[in-house]
Amino acid sequence: MPQATLKDLDKPLGRDSRRPRGRDRLLRFGLVWGVLIAAVLLFGGRLLTETMISRSPFRPAEAPVAAAPAPQKQAETPVTSASQTSPEPAAATPASNRTPASELEQNAGVAVVRPAGNVPGAIIITVPDGSEPGLPPAPDPRLVEETPAGILPRIGDDGSRPADVYARPAPPNAAMAPARIAVVVDGLGLSEETTRQAIETLPADVTLALAATGTDLPQAAAAARQSGHEILLSLPAETPDGELPGAMARFAGYAGILSAAGAERLGPVARQASERGLLLLAAGAGETDVVLPRTMQAEAVEQAFARAERTARQKGRAVVLAEGTSPSLLRQLARWTGSLDRRGVLLVPASSLIAIPKG
Repeated sequence: MPQATLKDLDKPLGRDSRRPRGRDRLLRFGLVWGVLIAAVLLFGGRLLTETMISRSPFRPAEAPVAAAPAPQKQAETPVTSASQTSPEPAAATPASNRTPASELEQNAGVAVVRPAGNVPGAIIITVPDGSEPGLPPAPDPRLVEETPAGILPRIGDDGSRPADVYARPAPPNAAMAPARIAVVVDGLGLSEETTRQAIETLPADVTLALAATGTDLPQAAAAARQSGHEILLSLPAETPDGELPGAMARFAGYAGILSAAGAERLGPVARQASERGLLLLAAGAGETDVVLPRTMQAEAVEQAFARAERTARQKGRAVVLAEGTSPSLLRQLARWTGSLDRRGVLLVPASSLIAIPKG
């Protein structure tokens, strides 16, 4: 066995110096190239597989993508909101048979507020809910007579009378009430401010009498009826017989006549009322129970109110006439009439307690 030399002791442990170093380099070179070749084969094989599959007759065909058709040009139409769109009627109504919108709204009691101008805006429609006291517009076509003096009330061909058609309906069970009071306010139509105060502040069951000598009477009559008040035509005591038709044609919609004429001059007015189906309250003949003169003081007015209540409880009914109107008297009337029900007295329209004179 050969002896180990000092050179052998200096060699690294486990390394044979006799193995050629070129072999190690060759192994490393081959390993690198093997990895590169494997990568190339892997990538190339995947590419080749996809190509073959895409060309295969067994590959399912893709659904064709259809191009979106070009939009057709439509005729320009005005654009309306959804709230304004409504189905087309089956047939258009001839223009000659159409009723104006304003007339339909008035007859139905519907208030329509349209925006001004051509800019679209809100349309406010107010429909009555049945609790509002408004009376139908007047005159009723059945109750109109054309005369040289103007339009006068008449009894309709069907028997309808202005006293019934234009009167305010009495409250429910009014006929069974133990005490009823009717209040008539005279002298309206002479002052626009006072007339407006009476219409707006007094209960609807208070009857308003418009003076034949007043101004803007058709407008005042319409406003009073719209607020629920029945109205009377107030004739001065000195009205000549020949002027009665002209005075009675001043406005429409009154249920009767309030006359200040005495019994000796009441005949012509009573005949007109009877022939035309009108109520008649002859204040000058003492047909009222309590009268409130224009000059009555506030304390005296309160005493008159108490007297009216006593009369109503004793007789079952009482008619109160306020001859003149002032802001203070109207305020007292509004307070008193608004509190009658709390004291067991029923406020009723005057048409409930006065009648048509006999012919």
